[in-house]
Amino acid sequence: LTETLQRTSLRVFPNPASDYIEIQSIYPQLRSNLIIKDFAGREVMKKEILGTGSVRLSVSMLASGLYIVSLESGRSTGVCKLVVE
Repeated sequence: LTETLQRTSLRVFPNPASDYIEIQSIYPQLRSNLIIKDFAGREVMKKEILGTGSVRLSVSMLASGLYIVSLESGRSTGVCKLVVE
């Protein structure tokens, strides 16, 4: 069996950010995992999101730098870069 990974369109703003980010998915799922990793690949934040296409999240506790934001749900995933000032 071959499973196909579907890409989910993901939008993160403001970017760069200092206090909060708004995360929007064009194809919201009932349950998704939001994961933020630093550029070394270490997971710095993980949050379960239930049935919404948009979520606001504080990033004020993150150090300044470049991060990777991913939204994963089943076989769908969306990934984008985030700059925290």
